[in-house]
Amino acid sequence: MRATHIILILLLISNIPIVTATGETHPSERFGHKMLYDPINDRVLLFGGVLYDNSRETRYNDLWSYDTESEIWLEITSGSRPSPRNSFAWVYLEGHSQILLYGGDTNQGKSSETWIYDLTENRWFCVDSELEQRPPRLSEITMAYDSINDKVILFGGMGENSPGSRDQTYNELWVFSFEPLSWTRMSPDNNPLPQYGAQMVYDEASSSVLMYPGHWNEVDDPTNHGYGDDIWEYQYQSDSWVMYEASSKPVGRYWANVNSVGAGKIILFGGNRATSMDDTWIYDYLSNTWSQIHTQNTPPDRMCSSMAYDPNNDQLVMFGGFQEGMVFLDDTWIFDFETENWLELGEATDISDPESEQSIPGYSYWSIFLGSLSYILIKKLRAH
Repeated sequence: MRATHIILILLLISNIPIVTATGETHPSERFGHKMLYDPINDRVLLFGGVLYDNSRETRYNDLWSYDTESEIWLEITSGSRPSPRNSFAWVYLEGHSQILLYGGDTNQGKSSETWIYDLTENRWFCVDSELEQRPPRLSEITMAYDSINDKVILFGGMGENSPGSRDQTYNELWVFSFEPLSWTRMSPDNNPLPQYGAQMVYDEASSSVLMYPGHWNEVDDPTNHGYGDDIWEYQYQSDSWVMYEASSKPVGRYWANVNSVGAGKIILFGGNRATSMDDTWIYDYLSNTWSQIHTQNTPPDRMCSSMAYDPNNDQLVMFGGFQEGMVFLDDTWIFDFETENWLELGEATDISDPESEQSIPGYSYWSIFLGSLSYILIKKLRAH
């Protein structure tokens, strides 16, 4: 009886589905998606985004992984997940093996949902029912995970007003805590101006939450607006902001790509200031200095794209976005820090038939091994 049970278990295990691509070789054209590095599985993840086509909005809620060594995109299948959306914020939660996602533009309007994605279980779950309060319905927000204090910091964004009126720009600062799960609105005296399209990162080396600003407007006069160009640091323990002015710096913009790349440095690419941009800059927090990187290859100008830093391979992965004139992109670019150069990936490796490398269509090598082992055990049982 025990041997029979073992055989049944082996047969069940041999048919466990394996996450594979669904037929596409890479994500489709889009902007407003988000990317981050998943250290649990050593991969870059991409979620969501939107495409405009003849005034029609097509939003996505697909989840993709990118392997920097194999240079292959794979779509990840899972059960329940956030509805299609763009211009949300998400962060990796170090020590939790999870990702937290908030807000965004959906087909039903701006969202105030809080979702958590478990990287070990490949499972999404919404935690709204556990929250007493939460930020307003927002898109174009920015977030960072402060690992020292185990808090998620959220700032700014665009909120919904009544139909026919201009969306409101926010400068509220909220903090997400884990024991218990909760959002708390903070009240620093020196908040940056209301803005959207800013980018916030957490730098491990300096234990700092840093923000590159976006498109701001005055609190009392929204028609007075502009673009920030100074780095801000938020200090959770004192609930205060500090602004760092640098003598030489990139021109102010919003919808740029900004990532922490370790050693107290962040990298900036592109963005928008009346037109889309294509410059690359490195900021050094310790010296409060910017340096422009003049690369041999330069990605086309773009805004509302996304990128993520893979520390294991010391590479930055950037995907998509759009250019002036609503030219939408589906290209993948890699920035190599050793050569300080951008490299565009060629046509993605064709993985439209993930079974082509298996000796028996529809089954992995692991399934074949376990199935064969079960067959051998059955034969031995019958012989006795």
